Formats: sequence, structure tokens, C-alpha cells
Amino acid sequence: MIRAFDGVITDFDDQAGTASVVVVGVHYEVRIPAFATEWARTLENSQSTARIHIYEYATQHDSTSQFVGFPNVEEREFFRKFVDVPKLGPLKAAQALQRPIIEIAQSIEQGDQSALASLPGIGKRLSQTIIAHLQGKLEFLLAGTTIETSYQSEVQSAGTAVRNDAVSALIALQFTRVEAERAVEEALSETDSDPDLDTLLRRVLDQR
Repeated sequence: MIRAFDGVITDFDDQAGTASVVVVGVHYEVRIPAFATEWARTLENSQSTARIHIYEYATQHDSTSQFVGFPNVEEREFFRKFVDVPKLGPLKAAQALQRPIIEIAQSIEQGDQSALASLPGIGKRLSQTIIAHLQGKLEFLLAGTTIETSYQSEVQSAGTAVRNDAVSALIALQFTRVEAERAVEEALSETDSDPDLDTLLRRVLDQR
């Protein structure tokens, strides 16, 4: 079973949610969940070799291998658990991931059915099933985060989102998480404004 590709992302189609990952001249079609759109676009623009963490599954009708790509191991491992929920399956699960996985995991831990039901293809009944199967089983992803109760609002600033996306992109470029976080913080400390993702990544890479 393939666990990761070290390759270059090309032909990213955010409408179809697919990209080609070129590994030693071989093009693999990989499905990219919507939450990882900016990550995939950044890697395509950089044309650098990156590690794409892979969930592999076989189609029912012809057993052809299909791939879903993720920025890091934790998000892939969440997906492994997510697809095991009855009536989900890999394709439906991938289509549902329109929000950051950490937010979805927090909604599961909080028992927030309305937040889960708003994901594409989920709905009220399946949201209840997801909570029943996964609540209390996501410690590996949520360790160190603060889980709010379901009636509290969860607000993430644009600056924090850009910072997190930049760290994920750098990890895909073979930085360790510690190196990526340190590089992003150093780049941010040199400006009084909040740069967009592309500007922040260029600033980090220019410093290397």
C-alpha cells in the first residue's frame, strides 16, 4: 500500500478536486479535498518536490487504485477513521472535507451535529452516526488544542489561517514542523502587516 508520494503537483483542478502528482516521470491522479486547496495550489506554483501523504483505496467495480492526498500524516489518519463510519466511504468522505480537518474533529468532539450536517453530503442523520463512531477517538489530532463547548463560537483570524497554511506547505516541502513554525514566525516578525499565503511563503523561502 502506498503511504506517500514524493513528487511534483501539476494540473491541479480545484473544481474537480484532482491533481497529477509526478513521481519519476509517472503521473498519478490524486484527489485533493477542498480544505487542502491552497496547499495544493501553492505546491503547484512552486513546482518543488513535496511529500503528499496518501490514502489508497480500490474502486468496487474494477479494483482500480484511487488516491486521496493530504498535507500531513495526522490529517490522513483522521481520514482513515472518517471513512470507516457507516455510509461514508472514501469518495463521499473526501467530498465532505470542505473545512479544515481540525475544525471537523472539534465539531465531532463537541457533538455539534449542525456543524457536521452542513458539510457536503452529510446531513442530520449521518452527522449523528459520525459523532457516535468517532467522538472520543481523535486525541491524536486534538492533543494540545482547546475544545470549546458546542454553544461557544469558534473564531479563527485570517492571520492565523495563513500562518497554519504556510506551516503545512513548508512541511510538504520537507521542513520539520518545528523548522516550519520557526521559519514562519521569523518571517512574520519582520513585517507589521499580515501577508497573504504566497507572500509569506516567498519571504520564508527567500531567507533560506
